[in-house]
Order: sequence, then structure tokens, then C-alpha cells
Amino acid sequence: MAAGTAFLAEISAMERESVRNGYPEGFPTLPEIPGGRYFDQRFYDLEMKYIWRKTWLYACHVSEIPDTGSFFVFDKLGLSVIVARSRDGSIHAMHNVCRHRGAPVVNQKSGRQSRFVCPYHAWSFNLDGSLAVVPGEHNFACLDKVERSLLKIRCEVWRGFVFINLDNGAGPLDDFIAPVARKVERFPLEKMKVWRHKSFELNCNWKAALDNFIEIYHIPTVHGKTAMNWLRPETFWISPMRNGHSCLTTERRVDNNADLENTAKLLHGPLPDTAPVVPGADPFFHNHALVIPIFPNLLPGGFNPGGFPLQRHWPIGPGKTIIEISILGWEEEDEKSTYWDTLLADLMTQVDEDIDILNSIQGAIESGYYTGAVLSFLERAIYWYHEEIDKQIGLDRVPDHLAIKRVLAPHFEL
Repeated sequence: MAAGTAFLAEISAMERESVRNGYPEGFPTLPEIPGGRYFDQRFYDLEMKYIWRKTWLYACHVSEIPDTGSFFVFDKLGLSVIVARSRDGSIHAMHNVCRHRGAPVVNQKSGRQSRFVCPYHAWSFNLDGSLAVVPGEHNFACLDKVERSLLKIRCEVWRGFVFINLDNGAGPLDDFIAPVARKVERFPLEKMKVWRHKSFELNCNWKAALDNFIEIYHIPTVHGKTAMNWLRPETFWISPMRNGHSCLTTERRVDNNADLENTAKLLHGPLPDTAPVVPGADPFFHNHALVIPIFPNLLPGGFNPGGFPLQRHWPIGPGKTIIEISILGWEEEDEKSTYWDTLLADLMTQVDEDIDILNSIQGAIESGYYTGAVLSFLERAIYWYHEEIDKQIGLDRVPDHLAIKRVLAPHFEL
């Protein structure tokens, strides 16, 4: 079966890219990205207000709340949000703040309950957030239980990915995710579940961390003994997409039978016969690494039918970031399989190489001697999402010395 038409443009572009030996004719020069965008408190505050509070954000996967009463607490960005599955199978999101005296209604990261009972005064809420029981209700004057339900948050699901949005005026998730949906319509995401999870803190701005994972320019230097064995960087192609997303494609060295190190093989190389390969994936996904950065911080890495990481970058200050990684794989595999542990370890061997660089970069950026980033053609996905950041903040709100020139948006017809 031939690769789907969704990737014909990428296949053609990768072929051209593999023989390119000069800067692409007609492609604009990328201006410098001001260094202050990576540490300035005012810019960070603008991001928090106009991006993180107004954009669709990945909260969890449906496999993490599989049954009636299953819940997951999203605890990033200074928030505590309960995401729960109700009795009719629907998924709801609500602030984890009791409407009586403000105590957290649940204190566990995840679990299963028939109702949410506040540990302070035992106010009880249904799985959809509605207020069910108030002890000593007769002691309250004119208590309207409908008005005292947990405060709801917009929550929508796309192919197993649960998103939330704090902005009631934002457009629907389907419109936001549409460019991504077209690219992965022939990958069986509905057959995937979360098997493993890992999180860690980095001493760098969230964008500095994200930049690292959406360009391939550093692969020969930093990952010369890992990813370089199984990827062909010379074929790397970036397709900017509407809403700040991108599609990054690279050929795998799937025909490589040389006696190379196994590190990063499960992520990028030919899978062993024993790997739990999800059925129904387009052949394109077996031969190519596909990374789709979903604005602002969601990074599905590789779309490998044998399992792949789902990475999120959460700011906890101008110079600190939490990275969360979930390993997604075929839902019918055994929970106790050591394959998932091996895949996570395989990934972290490669990520650790990045961490060494990223933990040292913030001090240099803030030293006063870093003017900004000069980007190559291979790093244009970085500039693309920075343009989207300014667009979402509002071009008139970004301080002049931190603003970037909009050179890519006019260049692409999206």
C-alpha cells in the first residue's frame, strides 16, 4: 500500500532537500529572535495571559481515565483541574476548588471515585461537577446548589487526546487541531494508550527547551551515537501549518543492518519482530519519523507504530520548565511488558544528551552578552511558532525590543 496523499508533498520535498546545497531560492532570511523573549518577566507575563490562558492545552489521555469515576488532576500553570469521566461516558473538566471555602476537592493526582467529597466540610460533587450534597444544608440561607457547582472548564477530546481551554470565547478544538488531523488521519491513534510516564525539571525557558526538540541541526553534534544512527538528517523537512503547528518529517534508516549501537533504535530504527506494532498505520509511518509540534507545547514525537513519546513543556517561571513525557503504544499489549520500560529508557538516553545542553543554556542567555537567535533554514519551525506567539499576544502588546518581524506568515498560504 502506497503512502497516503497527505504526505506526497513531504515525500517530494524530502527528496529535493537531500540534494540541496544552497540556501533555498526565494525563501526569506529569518531575522534575529530577540534574546529577551527567553527571560524577560514582562514577556513571560504576556505569554501567561494571552497564550496559556487562551489556547487549547493537552490535559491527559482518555486511557488515563478509562472508567466511570476515573479522574486525572491537571496541575500545571498554577492550576488544579479535575478531568473526570461521568456515568454516561462523557468527560468533564472543572477547577479543583470547593465552592464552599476553597479547599481542594481531591488531593490525589488520579484515581476513581463515585463522587468528589471535599475533605474539609464534606460538600459532595457529582462527576460532572454539579453540587450533590451539603451537610447541614438547612443552616445556609437560600443556598442555590446549581450556582455552587464546581466551576467548569471547556473540555474537548480529539482522537483520545483530552484538551482544556480556560477561554470560553475560544474557537472549537476541531478548528484548532484541523491541520494536524489531516496529517495523521491514517495513523490509528484510537488504538493507543499511555503505558509509561516521566517528568523532570529543566533550568531553562520553556521555549529554549521546545526549540531543541523541533530542529534537527543539532543531531550530528549532540546525538551522534544515538539518533544519528537511525535518522537521515539531510532529508529533514518542515511544513508550517495554520495555528502555529508544524509538520516535521525525516526518513528513517530502516534498511540499516550495520552493527551500530542499539541506543535510540526503538524510537527511530527498524523494529524487532517482537515489538507490539499497532495495526493499521500507513506505511509512511514505518519509514519516516514524523513530529508534529502542536502549539504551544505539545510534541508527539515520531508517530512510530511501535510506540512513541508524547512530550509537553510547561513553564514554571521565565527560567524554569517542567517536561512531561508519556509513552503511547498499542492498547492491546501487556501492561507488564518490559518493552515499554525499554522504550522509555531508550528515549531518555537520547533526551539526557539534550538535558546536559539545556540546563546550561539559560545562564548564558541571561548573561547580557546574548543578543538573540540567528536561525538557519533547518530551524524555521522555531521562527514559525514565535510568530504565532506574537499573533496570539497581539502585535500591539509585544514590546518593540522583543517583537519579531512577521516574515513567514506572508510566505506560506495556509
